[in-house]
This record gives sequence, C-alpha cells and structure tokens, in this order.
Amino acid sequence: MPVCEHSAEPSASSPDGKKKRRRRKPVSVPDLDNLPGDALLTRRQTSLALSFAIPTLKAWAKKGRGPQITRVEGLPRYRVGDVKAWIVSSNG
Repeated sequence: MPVCEHSAEPSASSPDGKKKRRRRKPVSVPDLDNLPGDALLTRRQTSLALSFAIPTLKAWAKKGRGPQITRVEGLPRYRVGDVKAWIVSSNG
C-alpha cells in the first residue's frame, strides 16, 4: 500500500507558521485620456484609475451602480468609454 508523504507543517509558510501571501504584479494607473473608448480594463485597473477600492466597485456592481460592467468569459471588465461616461454623469 502506498504511503502518503504529507508534512504536518504548512507549506509555503514563514518562520512564524503563517502562510505567505502571494504578491501581485505591480499595475500602473491607466491613462483614460490616451486609451480608446472600447479598451477593456480589469477591476483592479479601474480601481486605480478611479481611486476607489476594489470592494467598493464590487458592492456598486451588486447594486447596479458605478461604471457599467462588460463580462468577458465571465470576468468583469470595464470599457474605458463607460468609465469616462460614468465619471461625467457622477460629477454633474
């Protein structure tokens, strides 16, 4: 019978036993003025461009507020034109 070789210690942990968090790749703030209106932004890019937290964008999406979301293969994306239109409508 094969023996399972699992360690009792958590894998990828720091010396204090806590799991390490995966670092995200740095993302630059998108320049909305220099992108075409049909360009797609991730939620993270939109968050950086608008200076709102990702959880805020998620909450707005559930309530039907904020910039319009376009789903691409099930993932939320924001068209630059929709983000710009939302900025104009929310400031007026």
